[in-house]
Amino acid sequence: MMSLGLESDRGRRLRLVFLSHTPANSPFVVGSHHLSRELAALGHDVLHMSTATSLWHVLTSRSPQSRLALRNGLRGHWGTAQGVRHVVPTVLIPPRLVVGTRLGRLQARLSFLFVPRRIRSALREADFVLVDQPTMVDFLNPLRPQKVIYRPTDAHPRGAGRKGELVALQAADAVIATGRVVLDSLPKEVGRSLVIQNGVDYRHFANPDVNQSGRGFIYVGALDRRFDWGFVRLLAQRFPDEPVVLAGPSSGPPQDMPSNVRLVGSVSYAELPALLKKAAVGLLPFSTHPSNDGRSPMKYYEYLASGLFILATKTPELARREDPGVKFYSTPDDASFRMAEVLLEKARISRNSEGVVRASDSSWQAKAVQVGSFLREIDRGSE
Repeated sequence: MMSLGLESDRGRRLRLVFLSHTPANSPFVVGSHHLSRELAALGHDVLHMSTATSLWHVLTSRSPQSRLALRNGLRGHWGTAQGVRHVVPTVLIPPRLVVGTRLGRLQARLSFLFVPRRIRSALREADFVLVDQPTMVDFLNPLRPQKVIYRPTDAHPRGAGRKGELVALQAADAVIATGRVVLDSLPKEVGRSLVIQNGVDYRHFANPDVNQSGRGFIYVGALDRRFDWGFVRLLAQRFPDEPVVLAGPSSGPPQDMPSNVRLVGSVSYAELPALLKKAAVGLLPFSTHPSNDGRSPMKYYEYLASGLFILATKTPELARREDPGVKFYSTPDDASFRMAEVLLEKARISRNSEGVVRASDSSWQAKAVQVGSFLREIDRGSE
């Protein structure tokens, strides 16, 4: 295994647990998956625990995935992938409904009865627990880590997320936020903090030898309330000969979408690089939903690594970035101008080669090095 270079001066590898929100068998690959993989590759002992599957959810949901997660959990089936052990705990009630309460802490402790002893031991011997999902914060109670790092990936202005965030901050020794806007949104002052934006699996998406011949626009991600359908309609009407491909789970577009808009549904992570290289411009059309202000979308650098140009809403977080081949818009008129501008640049140079190079600086390997260095500093300070 590769030498860590980030281990404490005592020569031991760090034992890390991620409390995250997305299981490894999900169609979505999220930041905690990448970070846990790269930290394991650097020599750390890493365990990834995602949002608990609840009996309540399984009984009220027809999702095959939730039933499979429950079945695996009750059988003590825990997967290992790329050096990372993955756990999906089983509880009675969805954690978001009881976060920060005695009941929440009690069911978190009870859930450990279903965890194999060897995994339970590893969970309870962690040097650091990194909390990505604030509604899972009650699991800190049975974990009993040496140190807690709160790693907010979104702003949580209200509801269960904010409630869990307050508990996480109370327990946290430090904060690693995915953006300055997210860090500034925290409801209380933190001691040590660091901003590390989401990165890209550069080896997965970049192929410098590929001759970029794609055309049209593409968006990959959730098509939910944070997505701006109005922008897509304007884009498709403005350029009726350009395909506009939307990849991601959706209940369907508004009925008046132009015919050049095509929904392809969810696309596996393995298939994404090939799909992206069929396009010319990657889209990040965000609605006015408040949660978009601080988002650090992984697709940003995945688009760049794939050689795409980018057309994106100018949010407070994205406005901080200055990367080649990226155009931001704020208003419908501004959007129309930027649409034409980005296509002209594509016509001038078929591939955003400078963007590919820039994306290499934001690889998840580099992000893991940053996280590991930060944890080492905190570990040293506790001696």
